[in-house]
Amino acid sequence: MSLMIAVATMLSVVASPAAEEQPEPAEARVVIATGDSLHGTGLTLTDKAVLIETPYSGTVEIDRRAAAGIVFGSARDEQVLAAAADRDVVQLTGGDKISGDVVRTADGAVVVKAFYAGGRESQIELDTIDFIAFAKPGDDESFELTADPVRVILTNGDVVGGTLAGFKRDVFRLETQYAGVLSFTLADVQSVHNTATSHQFYPGGPADAFVELLEHSGWLEREPGKLFLSLIRGLLNRGDPEGAIRLLGRMARYDIQPWTYQEVARAFEQAKQPDAALVCYERMYAFRHRNPYIYRQLYDAYIASDRHAKAAEIYEELLKEPDGQNAGYGLGEPQVRVALAEVYNKLDEHEKAIDHLRRVLGATGVDETTRAKASELLVSTFEKVGRLDELIDKYLAEADELDAQLGRDHVALVGRYVELGKLAKARLEIEQLERLGLDDAAATAKALLDAEHERLDDETDTDTEDEGED
Repeated sequence: MSLMIAVATMLSVVASPAAEEQPEPAEARVVIATGDSLHGTGLTLTDKAVLIETPYSGTVEIDRRAAAGIVFGSARDEQVLAAAADRDVVQLTGGDKISGDVVRTADGAVVVKAFYAGGRESQIELDTIDFIAFAKPGDDESFELTADPVRVILTNGDVVGGTLAGFKRDVFRLETQYAGVLSFTLADVQSVHNTATSHQFYPGGPADAFVELLEHSGWLEREPGKLFLSLIRGLLNRGDPEGAIRLLGRMARYDIQPWTYQEVARAFEQAKQPDAALVCYERMYAFRHRNPYIYRQLYDAYIASDRHAKAAEIYEELLKEPDGQNAGYGLGEPQVRVALAEVYNKLDEHEKAIDHLRRVLGATGVDETTRAKASELLVSTFEKVGRLDELIDKYLAEADELDAQLGRDHVALVGRYVELGKLAKARLEIEQLERLGLDDAAATAKALLDAEHERLDDETDTDTEDEGED
């Protein structure tokens, strides 16, 4: 019995029809009496509203009194507006027209109280309809539509009019007369127009227009930094650096915090717009925002734009800052001086380059990598100016003086160790002098140590003689 049940079950599975694929939601376009239009899917029609799922603002509920009609086929908006009569009209794709009251949508069809059917409800499949033109509203159901100050054309072809209601988290909010508040990002926008002139706002495009509108509405005063950062990123992402740079110019009118300029600069750098990034760093510097990061970024930006004199000026300023604030950024004094030497060589100011390099090589505590780089750069600088012998003689003379001073310092240290009786440490200092090649100083120090050894030996001999006499 169990085998028969299993076989029957298998046969029933094989015989069961495959699940039917759900059809793609039908697209439709709602035409507003003002000439606006909204595309979407999932159309729902009631006696009060038209609901449609838009790609930018989710489900939008449109007051039916403001809707002139709905397009399912290839009809133009002008055809829908011109077809408005005393009763609703359903224009079929085959050319036939059906007059009557369009009641609602149901199961992929529209329900119509058709005139030809004596007012009885009939269903017309949506895929057979070109467009629906709604009847002109009577006096008792009139819906007054006034001129909107702004009209936005979106990238999917939608046209929406209204008043800009705000901007938050990269999203614009447009207050419409017929569908409440619509939301969209800058990436959704193709252009922005003044409905009084039908001309696009400003050469800077949508972002520039929205900034102007937000200025008038007072929204821009609340968080100007976040708004500009969002808009500039949006423009750069859509390949409009000119518009982004135009907005950067407008930023100067507002109290923008340095960190915002830092983020804007990074956006411009990622978009390969170094000159715009440089403007941001200059504004940060103007705020007296003097941390090592801004010095380094501004220096790099000047170098990238071949403004070497300005780069040198910035790092000369950095040298005036306490070194402890810079070392953690790889901008300790030795590193800054080596960078300045490279810049001054590009400016043919070789004496300044040599001066910075000599200071690095004469300093203590410089890491070996930086010291080696400074040495190589110094030699190449000597060769570049064609005065190698003269400059080497000058440098060697100064190096001899430095060596002499270093030798004197070590000899003094050896003397102090001898006084304290720390002869082993004195010996280590003498060995250091020998390794440095400071032979004269090593000999002097060794004489001090030898004299101390002789003194100690004499004391030992005297003690021995005294013991013998006792």
